[in-house]
Amino acid sequence: MKAGGFNLIRNEKVVDSINLVYNFYRGVKFATDYNITCYWDIVRKGQELMDLPPPPATIEENIPKHILQNKEIFFQYNKPAIHQLYSMITNAKGSLVTTIVEEKQYKEKAERLLTYLQKEYDLK
Repeated sequence: MKAGGFNLIRNEKVVDSINLVYNFYRGVKFATDYNITCYWDIVRKGQELMDLPPPPATIEENIPKHILQNKEIFFQYNKPAIHQLYSMITNAKGSLVTTIVEEKQYKEKAERLLTYLQKEYDLK
């Protein structure tokens, strides 16, 4: 690492550790971007088959968890398209769960690295 032309960290193992954590971050970022793309693909596919509820205005606002009895959900009963939507949702769920695990791992790695750097280089 260089800042203003000066070597800040000369320990190769420390530099390698920083690079490993950064590369792990890039993988998590890629997975997050992929999940966002999957979300919009599901929304587009869902809009072809059903009326989607309006999204919440704030993060605190609840999304309806129950569907009223005798409420029509699908306005198009295209079984292959409904199966495709279901498949997209289950695939996205698996990807999202994996990404959540990776985000937790990244957080732990980054915290350990920051703690080490603060001790080793007397950073505050």
